[in-house]
Amino acid sequence: MWRRRWTCLFVVLALGAARADVPAAPVMAYLDQVVGWYRRLASQAQPGGQPEDVLFAAEALQAARQVTALAFDAARADAELASAKQTPAQPAQESAAPPTLARRAADAAASARAAQQEVDGLEARVARAPPRSKAVLQQQLAESRSELALQQARAQTLKTLADFVTQAGDAGGAGVLAQIAELERSVPEVRSQRATAATAQPAAAAATRRPEPSGVVSLFGDLFSHARKRRELRLAMEGTAALRAASEKLRAPLLADLRTTLGEGDRLSSAPDTADSAVLADRRQRLDAVTARFKKLSAALVPLSKQAALLDSLRGTLGDWRAAVDDQYDAELRTLLFRLGLLAVALAAVFTASSLWRRATFKYIADFRRRQQSLLIRRIVISLAAAITIALSLVSEFGSLATFAGFITAGLAVALQNVILSVVAYFFLIGKYGIRVGDRVQIGSVAGDVMDIGLVRLHVMEVRADGLRTGRVVVFSNAVVFSNTNFFKQLPGSSFTWHEFRLTLAAATDYSLAEQRLMRAVDAVFEDYRASIDRQHTEMEQNVALAVGQPRPESRLHLTESGLEMLVRYPVPLDQVAEVDDRIARALLQAIDSEPRLALAGSGKATLQPAPAAD
Repeated sequence: MWRRRWTCLFVVLALGAARADVPAAPVMAYLDQVVGWYRRLASQAQPGGQPEDVLFAAEALQAARQVTALAFDAARADAELASAKQTPAQPAQESAAPPTLARRAADAAASARAAQQEVDGLEARVARAPPRSKAVLQQQLAESRSELALQQARAQTLKTLADFVTQAGDAGGAGVLAQIAELERSVPEVRSQRATAATAQPAAAAATRRPEPSGVVSLFGDLFSHARKRRELRLAMEGTAALRAASEKLRAPLLADLRTTLGEGDRLSSAPDTADSAVLADRRQRLDAVTARFKKLSAALVPLSKQAALLDSLRGTLGDWRAAVDDQYDAELRTLLFRLGLLAVALAAVFTASSLWRRATFKYIADFRRRQQSLLIRRIVISLAAAITIALSLVSEFGSLATFAGFITAGLAVALQNVILSVVAYFFLIGKYGIRVGDRVQIGSVAGDVMDIGLVRLHVMEVRADGLRTGRVVVFSNAVVFSNTNFFKQLPGSSFTWHEFRLTLAAATDYSLAEQRLMRAVDAVFEDYRASIDRQHTEMEQNVALAVGQPRPESRLHLTESGLEMLVRYPVPLDQVAEVDDRIARALLQAIDSEPRLALAGSGKATLQPAPAAD
């Protein structure tokens, strides 16, 4: 039992002594920083539209690849240097140190072999011993076999632990190198021989200078692009400065170690000569160790020194690139302000012309209809001029704008064909012989006075055949001009129409007397508004440039089966239709009643009826 407890205690102590720290790799943090910086710089250093941007980007990416490759070289050398430091340097300290796990494993194996030999010897003695002493030897053999089992278990345990510690110690340096190799495989382009050619090809392809933007939209886009590029370059410069500081921090202990190594080499080289072979051998061994140490330190320092020089050069390249982008930004900003100034001047000129046009319209055009037409044309022209001015200022690719406008126009023409037709018809309605507010029109079976002429629709106040208003407003689309619906309007400058009465006189009536008496009654009523009719006639002749007879009351005689039919036709103002018809009817009846020789056909009473209006 006490042997088992002792064995367990020994194993525990052996496990405590077997703890071996894997060599730390602080350079891995630096490599992570380098790789992250390279990837950010590769995404930030994208060429713009200018040839100098392409050249700057190619130079910056090439330098970044070299910096990253040198970082991996320095990391490998540093890992090898760190693993070499773990070997004890002074044998005196090693002899004074406690026994290692490997030595304990070797001692345990020797003890196991000795126990095995003891068991083998006892087995031979048991075989030769007489029966009287064989029982004692067998008890000794059993105890020896138990001790052999314990020694073998102890030796096997210590050997397993020693092998594990050895593998862990070897994996310390090898593990860091494996991590470095794995990290380097994540950026394969830094070792590619085609990196320079791959960078030069897009540089040569993009070296042609694109046309300078002239539109406000393009200038705004370029300004935002330059601002983003300035921010990215600033971040790239800050990252490069941080990497330069990290590289210098990594170089500092190596430089101090190198100076110490060189000092030790100088002391050994300047030591006095001696004939003692032991001293000479020790000195040679130490010089060889210093040389090996110097080579490993140089292998780690040279890439870091090259890297520092490249980082300084890269900072200068990024600074020059940012200065070039700043110049481009300033130039684009000046061009944008100039274009905005031109746009403001052009719009001011358009609106000034609009104001002058409006003043001239109110000053020189007295006719309300012509004035409304002029103001409408002014709105259309000014709107088009402002839209064209803004469009020409905003865009620079007129071909693309024309194509886009063509597609938009085609779509609008299909979707708004009725509206477009109404707008076109509007210009026919307000033309030289068109209509104006107050005109009497007849559209199909609807007659009325024009209330308003819109760009797409027409409002008419309906009137009856006798000239009285119905109180209803009828709305028509202007496109009615191009439809099959009949559209009637008054002659330009006229606001009267023709009405007529038909009377059937008895066959024995003196037609001369009847015509004289009846026309005298009509003329008496006509004289009250004759001046208005004459004025309209004069204006109408001026507008249509045609000779039109004077509108006067007139009569026509027709022979019918029932007697002599007399038609009295007279002009009547549109705003006095009902009143004039009533007065003329009364005058005719009074003329017939006052003359016994005038008799209507049929009964002796008058059967006077107005005929349909003849417009």
